Amino acid sequence: MANGVWRGSHTVLLMLHKRELMTDADQQAQIEALSRVLDDRAGHPSLRLLAISDGGAPTAAQRAELLRFLREREAPEIPWVLVTSSRFARSVASAVAASVPGDYRTYEPSDLRRAAEHLGVGDGEHADLWRAIRELDQGMGLEAVAEIAAERGG
Repeated sequence: MANGVWRGSHTVLLMLHKRELMTDADQQAQIEALSRVLDDRAGHPSLRLLAISDGGAPTAAQRAELLRFLREREAPEIPWVLVTSSRFARSVASAVAASVPGDYRTYEPSDLRRAAEHLGVGDGEHADLWRAIRELDQGMGLEAVAEIAAERGG
């Protein structure tokens, strides 16, 4: 798992997940990354979330912990998308979306452009966002990122 932040017309928290279920350490790192971005919202209020997964997802206990965190922080509605070809990851994300306020959608890796557009990323920013995703993926080698690269032609 890897977390990163891309700043353009919106602040986008990037979360990349391998095929395995998240560990508790992964979950803690994800909550800490979200907390830092929420703390920084005063300087950049339009937060978005983009998760790319090969199938890994939080467990039921980890989802409950995330929901508790969001309620305690009184987090605003956050538009978010999941890019994956994994049915399992989509079903878990749908369960999370039912409990978390915000506009949630899933996309296939071939639809990264549509996912970015849903988050409000402008046409002129797509290449910069893609660079950030590829940098975050270095050393991970996600299949979903490889699918996106193949669709984009590199």
